[in-house]
Amino acid sequence: MVSAFLVCLLAQAQVSDLQDFRDESLNLTFKYPKAWKVSKKSKRETKITIPGTGSDSGEVGLIRAEFRGDAAAWQQLQLTSGQLSNRSIIRQYEQTVLGAPLLLTQLEFSERGTPVTLLTGLFYTQTKSKLLFNLKVPTSQFEAVSFQWQTALETFATIDGENLPPEDPTKPAVTAAPLSPKFTRSVIDDGKVAGKLPKNLLSVETTVSTRRIRVLYPKGFNVSVGENGRLTFASRELKGEVLAAASYTLDSPEPSRALFVASGTSLTEFASVNLREDKDFETTPAGSTLGTVWRRGTSKDGGLASLDAVVRTGDFYLTFAYRLSLPAATGRGAMRKQENQFADQKRTLFELLNGIRIELIP
Repeated sequence: MVSAFLVCLLAQAQVSDLQDFRDESLNLTFKYPKAWKVSKKSKRETKITIPGTGSDSGEVGLIRAEFRGDAAAWQQLQLTSGQLSNRSIIRQYEQTVLGAPLLLTQLEFSERGTPVTLLTGLFYTQTKSKLLFNLKVPTSQFEAVSFQWQTALETFATIDGENLPPEDPTKPAVTAAPLSPKFTRSVIDDGKVAGKLPKNLLSVETTVSTRRIRVLYPKGFNVSVGENGRLTFASRELKGEVLAAASYTLDSPEPSRALFVASGTSLTEFASVNLREDKDFETTPAGSTLGTVWRRGTSKDGGLASLDAVVRTGDFYLTFAYRLSLPAATGRGAMRKQENQFADQKRTLFELLNGIRIELIP
């Protein structure tokens, strides 16, 4: 059915004034007016600017998110995150789009003295990657901008014409459309990777689910094996230790679920969160896949930053955790110092994570 919004558009303009948005990997497409400004921020994120009235506008961030947990767990995470960020929870509700739920959370907060409304929606399909949108708009423009976005949602369709089933975490994910790999590598038995790998990798052995594995990691880091095969990484460049636990996919949660649980646990350590950066699973130079969640904010004891990450190779993965105490940021100079320290630690941690690879020992 054509929405009232599209009827209005077509009454005032030619069909050519509408454009198609397509995401092949999510198997989704929708129509939007040419007046909207669409820009690709990264491989997994697109930014859309929707005009409001006057000079104000709203922004929609479209993100490929990996989540295969319960709907209630997702909604609870949005509540917890909003409360810790001192945002008012207006409501949580669901819509049905293409036969699958759209999990929605509406929040309000103040930004530089201006009331702002944020509407977050997760398209809860039985796929590994899901569409996540964040509509952010001055509260005075929310009704006008959200109406435009809502009517665009009514034009959603799958590229192949087949509806995606609603999520059921107890069942295997269905394929929407294949993601183009960042690196072309052939994976052989037990996650061993054929082809060139980063040079100067060291290794350590540990046990997971009665299986002996070898973990390769880059030079410049020290590692020790502790209780239950847990690994602890350290470096002169890091201000703390990086903890890692190994898991076997056949008797453990999926890596994306493990990352979600880990990041949800670390969220409880914060009194407030100023920054959150999610990076979807992508292939690393070592032939593994890496997903990360970064946060920066405050705890009851002062400034705090956290990293939760999962690195997977074949049937095995490592869940990483890192915590960094930050100096109090009470002025512009202190804030800059905090941001620089956070950036320095991120660079070192990515150097470690991008060099991790796991092999089964015969």
